[in-house]
Amino acid sequence: MNRSSLASRTGTLFSGLALAAFSASFAAQTPQTLPTARLIAVQSVDSVDTVSFPALDRDWLAIDDAARQEEDLPPRYAIVNDVDVTPESAGTWEAVGEDSLLWRYRIRADAATSINLGFTRYVMPPGGRLFVYPAHDDLDTRGPFTEADNETHGQLWVPLVRANDIVVEVTIPASERGELGLVLGAIGQGYRTFGTNGPTAVPESGSCNLDVECLDAGDPWRDPMRSVANISTGGSTFCTGSLINDAANDHKMYFITANHCTINAGNAPSLVAFWNYQNSFCRTPGSGPSGQAGDGSLAQFHTGSFFRAASAASDFTLVELDDPPVPAFNHFWEGWNRNTGNIVCSGGAPCAGIHHPNNDEKRITYSLTDMVPSSWSSTPPPTPGDGTHLWVHWATDPPGPFTVPG
Repeated sequence: MNRSSLASRTGTLFSGLALAAFSASFAAQTPQTLPTARLIAVQSVDSVDTVSFPALDRDWLAIDDAARQEEDLPPRYAIVNDVDVTPESAGTWEAVGEDSLLWRYRIRADAATSINLGFTRYVMPPGGRLFVYPAHDDLDTRGPFTEADNETHGQLWVPLVRANDIVVEVTIPASERGELGLVLGAIGQGYRTFGTNGPTAVPESGSCNLDVECLDAGDPWRDPMRSVANISTGGSTFCTGSLINDAANDHKMYFITANHCTINAGNAPSLVAFWNYQNSFCRTPGSGPSGQAGDGSLAQFHTGSFFRAASAASDFTLVELDDPPVPAFNHFWEGWNRNTGNIVCSGGAPCAGIHHPNNDEKRITYSLTDMVPSSWSSTPPPTPGDGTHLWVHWATDPPGPFTVPG
């Protein structure tokens, strides 16, 4: 639904310039990629209307997450608090300059690993900007979201901010206050981290998974790996999916994922796709370093989609992301074919799956034996069954070649 954005803005470089330039024509004269509160002198964040949530029961969540895993449900990283917040019902307004208004709302969640927001109504007037950022630093800023992010489904889901104390900020021309339409309907309280080891981390991926950074520069899998994204839905769960081309080869933003990721027409607007979430280094699978924290970034994202099709039998869901490609994200669209026979794989020409196992940074896993059409839950030797799935034998040791720095 919103324009794909790069996060982690830094305001200090421009603050002096902005203060000097601040005037009645605020929107035209200040850098548009920086929050207003980072540019000019405004009320202290400690005076902003604040809502607080108590710490979550981690022991109960651990038990519930284990039960969800048994049911093959997507991993959960946050608990969503249903709210009904508007700029009329909460938050703090103040005038900035002669013809602009600033609205801020502070959100605290005790011991949270992150906070994410779902605006169940989002209508931004011309000249308006929305940011979400940590209350005390610029390390994980999301935005700006503007009039360009108004979508027919009417929602905006802001990706997680790695902080437990955040600020929602809106700056609009004073003449447009009556046209602003915001309803904050969901506040996701994070309790698990990603790509890290520790008591709040999602379990690490298996030893058969290889960091994609291990692939040589000319490796043929380096192009398909760019199609894969980690996705959040409903501000609560994560899965993996990928861009897929259509017969017209027109690079529409069709995105395919598993049906068991539970995306449907009702929650498709809440989908957030994180691109290039991968480590900058290569580690030997199964080694000690491979089980340690990664350094993947969640800064490149699209948010919002439209539901297009799904099948429980073959476990797929197809959505269309509601914004165009971003050249800086270096997208790739996977191909497909209608063959019904075995897919030939071998040591010399392995097949591969590229994914985010247990929500870790992007990995590649190989199959050196043929993939066989079969049914769900078929065991070796697989039977043809209903042909809705492929039986795959994953290699426990990646075949390479790859180079691990010494």
